Amino acid sequence: WASFFESVQTMKANIPDDADFWAALNFWIFFAVAHPILQPILWISEVLHGSPGNQIADLLPITFLLGNVVVIAALALSKELRNALNVALVGAFFAYV
Repeated sequence: WASFFESVQTMKANIPDDADFWAALNFWIFFAVAHPILQPILWISEVLHGSPGNQIADLLPITFLLGNVVVIAALALSKELRNALNVALVGAFFAYV
C-alpha cells in the first residue's frame, strides 16, 4: 500500500491541474473496480458457450441452465452458503485490487 500511495503522490506532483489529476485517479479506480467484476462475467460466458448437451432455442445449453438452477437453489436455501460466498467474493475482490 505504501508503494501505491507513493505512486499517487508522484502522479499528483507531476500533474499541475487538480482536475486532470482527479480525472486520472477516478479512471484508475473505475478500471481497478470494473476489472474484477467483469472477469467472472466473461468466464461464465465462456462456460455457457462451452457447456455440453442440447440447447434451448440454439442459444442456451440445458446443462448450463440446470447448473444455474442448482446453484441458485442452494444459495436460496442455505444462509451459511450465502454468507460463505459473500465473504469469498469480497476477499477475491480485495485480493485482485
